[in-house]
Amino acid sequence: LSFDMNGHGTAPEKQTVYFGAKAAAPSQPSQSGYTFGGWYDNSACTGTAVNFDSWTMPAGNTVLYAKWTENTVTYNYSSNDASMGSVSLADETVAVYTGSPSGSAAAAKTGYRFVEWTDENNNQVSDDEAFVPAKSGGVYTGGSFRAVFEAKTCRVTFDTAGGQSVSGQNVTYGKAYGTLPLPVNLITDLPLELS
Repeated sequence: LSFDMNGHGTAPEKQTVYFGAKAAAPSQPSQSGYTFGGWYDNSACTGTAVNFDSWTMPAGNTVLYAKWTENTVTYNYSSNDASMGSVSLADETVAVYTGSPSGSAAAAKTGYRFVEWTDENNNQVSDDEAFVPAKSGGVYTGGSFRAVFEAKTCRVTFDTAGGQSVSGQNVTYGKAYGTLPLPVNLITDLPLELS
């Protein structure tokens, strides 16, 4: 009785088993990034896995095949403030080796701008609106990423129509300017009416 690992892990030692006798169950193999799913009597690993408590040796040499399932990870994408902007994809699950993540795109709402994508530790991972996770150490590791938005800042300036000049001021979108300046007519020294 021999064991085929189907491309992963280390095969157990071969066993000499008499026809009709039970074989000893080998230690469960392991492979990083994969989950072992039992031993099968066919290379496609279809049907029912071998139960060594009841399975008996057929007449002739036999090969049992290891079934493996590639592990998956999940990526989550979100906005730091839904009132400022959104993301095109909230989450996705990909295989750790052969997966191909779609990523997510950040879209700022009126009056706001996209700043960056950050990871769970608030470290910047990208300053592009479209973000696609990359492998780390040859595998996809999953994780949560946040699109950071902020309000735009605009410059407010004043045309005093010949009056005394008034300094402009930066104003954040959605915030009140505050008290408006009152320019003075240089000829009459009287306040001008702003419109």
